[in-house]
Amino acid sequence: MTSVLGVLIGLVGFYLTFTQLTRTEQTLRASNTYQVQKDAREIISKIMGDAKFRATLRQSTVDPSDTEFVDKLWLMLNFYGSVFRQSRINGLSDEFVTSIQKDFCGFMRNKAVASGWSTLLANDQISETHKSMKTAWCGDAP
Repeated sequence: MTSVLGVLIGLVGFYLTFTQLTRTEQTLRASNTYQVQKDAREIISKIMGDAKFRATLRQSTVDPSDTEFVDKLWLMLNFYGSVFRQSRINGLSDEFVTSIQKDFCGFMRNKAVASGWSTLLANDQISETHKSMKTAWCGDAP
């Protein structure tokens, strides 16, 4: 009888621990999502607030010597890369990751961004993580 009671207490303890870990994971995911959203607003405000950057986005190609555009593009791609890495370890909500994924793929379809990606690739500034992200999120789209 004592051993049955011990097993029962152990099972209840295991269940409570599992429940607490699940709640902690959900709280951490929500906190990460909030922080990334905050970072996104700051980055977008800073980069997209630049009239020259926005004007360059309307072009079909980017002069590789336009380091200001390429540097800002690199910052944006690194932001997306951070989200991608967090998504791989389930550190962000699925809904948020899906939203960022769609945004990234739309961003990559922009001709100036694709041209800037090529420049960054030629300069060996595109990591394997960036390439994996583009393939995983957008397929083989240019």
